[in-house]
Amino acid sequence: MLCLTKGASLRRAESARSALMRSEEISKMPGSSLGGVPPEAYNEIKQLLSISPTARQHVQNVQQSGFLSDVGAVSLQFLDQLMLKNRTQKISFFKELPNILPRLPIEVRKKRILIQLFECCKETDLVPFILPSIFHIGTDLETSDFQQYLFPGLKPLLAITDPPHVPLIIIQNLQLIVSKSTLEHSKGYVLPVMFKGLENPMVELQENCTKAYSRNC
Repeated sequence: MLCLTKGASLRRAESARSALMRSEEISKMPGSSLGGVPPEAYNEIKQLLSISPTARQHVQNVQQSGFLSDVGAVSLQFLDQLMLKNRTQKISFFKELPNILPRLPIEVRKKRILIQLFECCKETDLVPFILPSIFHIGTDLETSDFQQYLFPGLKPLLAITDPPHVPLIIIQNLQLIVSKSTLEHSKGYVLPVMFKGLENPMVELQENCTKAYSRNC
């Protein structure tokens, strides 16, 4: 309802009687008229707005609706409960997350999911599985949002050298980082990753650092 009244409650927007009439009117509207409501939630919203008790869905039915069972919603719930999951479940989730992210609004990705992903990076052994999702989000961010929401959390990860797959993934996404970071950040945080990578015994990392250096320096 707040989508339809621009944030104001129905009782503030109209009289109590008008509010009830408006509610019943909305319940009979075609789904496409509910401009602020996701299409997959049309039926549930219309039934919830009915003034007839028999027409309204029970809360348990709403919780089991297709809208709330959407993979994006389920993923957000999983993130909220991540501390309760074992390592195998976490890794499986992080591997699949890049395929799910495009289904979520960019505001949710940058203001909620990024925060939770960086929090999960406290478990260093999980960072190689988390970084692809972080960079996936970064690809869709404006430069100003990248610097505000992503780079502060990325900075401590740039110092990680073990496991070596962490700097490898960072180097593979170097062009993205450099294109959306300030020159000061690039010199202070990104170049050291490249130089350390060249000294790493992992051949694949050395090769990627050499290619990245030739492209960006």
